[in-house]
Amino acid sequence: MNEKFTKAMEAWDKVSNELSDYGAADSEPIRMMEHVIGKFINDGKNILPLKARQWELYDIDRSELAAGILNEATQEVLDVLDSLKYSEVKAIADYYGY
Repeated sequence: MNEKFTKAMEAWDKVSNELSDYGAADSEPIRMMEHVIGKFINDGKNILPLKARQWELYDIDRSELAAGILNEATQEVLDVLDSLKYSEVKAIADYYGY
């Protein structure tokens, strides 16, 4: 698998785990991340930024701040995808089923 993409995804996982008090490590934000990547790969659309409600974070103090941090980490993944060759993106899409 592509090393740049793998590192960006590992960084995203680290961020989501650090924000687990907001529910960022739950299945819903992970599925949303997969959706964002799929839209970017398949449609060329960047649907960021997302609000806390769209990430399905817990409705607690500073959840919008947590959403902003998730948006930044997600944008880093999209930036990596944007920098790759078509064949590399296709391999990622095929491997992960985007």
